[in-house]
Amino acid sequence: MRYFFIFIFIFFSSPLKAISISDYDSLPPDIQNWFIGGMAEGILTTHTSAIIYSDAQSFICLPPNTVFGIDLAKSALQTYKKSPSYSETQVATGLIIGLRTMFPCD
Repeated sequence: MRYFFIFIFIFFSSPLKAISISDYDSLPPDIQNWFIGGMAEGILTTHTSAIIYSDAQSFICLPPNTVFGIDLAKSALQTYKKSPSYSETQVATGLIIGLRTMFPCD
């Protein structure tokens, strides 16, 4: 079942152009909000579905009552940007690594 969700995510996201963090940073602020908001929603939906409908383990452990939206996604991306040579990394990858850094499940 876990592979089903991965397949669905890849199938539906493949027509979208993945952009690097440096490209994202050059976008106007309203487009950045739109883009990262969609990324955050997609990551949270995929993560939650995998937990509910399969035996997948959580890759992020948000504290109770945490709102995962644009502001938290921006914070996660800023957390990832502290790593060296981040600029050519895709936004989604930076977002996931930033979230894992901020909210580890250990």
